[in-house]
Amino acid sequence: MLVSNHQGMTLPEILVVLVLIGASLSIVAPLSAEIVEKRQKKIELIELREYISHLQYRAAWQNKDLTVKFNGTKFTVSSGNGVPVEAKSFKEIEFVKQRLTIASSGMVSSCQIKLKNKHSIETEKLSEVLCQQGV
Repeated sequence: MLVSNHQGMTLPEILVVLVLIGASLSIVAPLSAEIVEKRQKKIELIELREYISHLQYRAAWQNKDLTVKFNGTKFTVSSGNGVPVEAKSFKEIEFVKQRLTIASSGMVSSCQIKLKNKHSIETEKLSEVLCQQGV
């Protein structure tokens, strides 16, 4: 009959396990943070597209031209007379300074928005259906 007096893990064994867990987390944690950041950026891009679509319908409904000015992490919406109507800001999206005009017909002056990336400038498309037809 085999009898064991082994009561648990020794201190060196526990330390080895903790070091392995720490090493694993140091590899996985930055990757997870990057994935979360990319996901948040995608969500904000979807929100932006939906909001621009909403502004197109608003311009057509009110029969007014709207101007959207992008700069940094925010944009402002102005009516045809230049008075700011509202503003919105984002956490993950950063815009290149630019202007977008939405005509009273709902047509957008450009179907693309330029965004600053860490090392470059990228172009994102708005909804192509609304860019081609208006509302």
